[in-house]
Amino acid sequence: MRVPGWLFMLGIVALVGATAICSVGSFVFARQFALDLGESGVEVASLDQFVQSLPTATSAPAIQPPTTAPTVTTIPPTPRPGETVAPTPSPSATFVIPAQPTATFDPLSAYESWADPRRMNILLLGIDQRTGETGAFRTDTMIVASVDPARRTAGLLSIPRDLWVNIPGFEPARINQANYLGDVNAFPGGGPALAARTITENLGIRVDHYIRVNFDVFTRVVDLVAPNGVEVCPPEPIDDPDYPDAGYGFIAVYFDAGCQRLQSERLLQYARTRGTEGADFDRAARQQEVIRALAAEVLSAGGIANFISQIPNLWNELSGSYTTNLSLDEIIQLGLLAQ
Repeated sequence: MRVPGWLFMLGIVALVGATAICSVGSFVFARQFALDLGESGVEVASLDQFVQSLPTATSAPAIQPPTTAPTVTTIPPTPRPGETVAPTPSPSATFVIPAQPTATFDPLSAYESWADPRRMNILLLGIDQRTGETGAFRTDTMIVASVDPARRTAGLLSIPRDLWVNIPGFEPARINQANYLGDVNAFPGGGPALAARTITENLGIRVDHYIRVNFDVFTRVVDLVAPNGVEVCPPEPIDDPDYPDAGYGFIAVYFDAGCQRLQSERLLQYARTRGTEGADFDRAARQQEVIRALAAEVLSAGGIANFISQIPNLWNELSGSYTTNLSLDEIIQLGLLAQ
């Protein structure tokens, strides 16, 4: 049903009027009720007093966690007359500290390994120089060590000292003369450089580095690496009545057949003697045997670390007994290839 507009407005006015009449009536009734209570002796608070008496809302205090653990107090018993009570020990906490691992010092950690993977050839020269001697010397030993850094392997080629060759810039002669001629004639790089060039031109072997040592270096290294001697195994007895001594004379040396440990001086005699039927060829085989035996001693438990850690001291101590175009760091890096 549709309600006319005037009738809707009339209903709104009537509702408002009824609400006003109810409000006035309620006020009059409440006022009269309060007056009646006052006349009967009941104290009625005013509106301001009622508002002031309302409680004020406050925030509840935060709960704080306990700062200390509860303390338990032990009350000792009261002693009877004439009785002694032992003091009660206070409880104590026991802490077990776990053992910490002990760091192990690695003497090789300070050195870098050889970085170049290419094969290199190193010429090893042993000269016939006695203690205190100076000048130029022929080579008593010539070995080319071919080192493969990638595979960590090495091969040895012994060159007979009496091999007749063309020495660049000089007349043909035994190959052991090359070092002597290079030193005497101030060849660029000295005797080792001329010996290396002679090998390259006659045998077609590229020589990248060289190390030339005398007898003092050999015996000193053996004493350091193998203080208890080095084991060698001659297949037959060796009897050499004409072994050259330190004064350019001769002494007799003898070695039994079979495995035996030799100290540095005797090991040098074993490597140098030619007192067998094979002469220089047998001597070359013995020299390679000695090198392999020394390598085995170095590779024994802790041997490589001990040897490499001693190289800087040997480098300074034996400075007048060797010549090389390798640096100290390069020699140590080569030594690390043996690990």
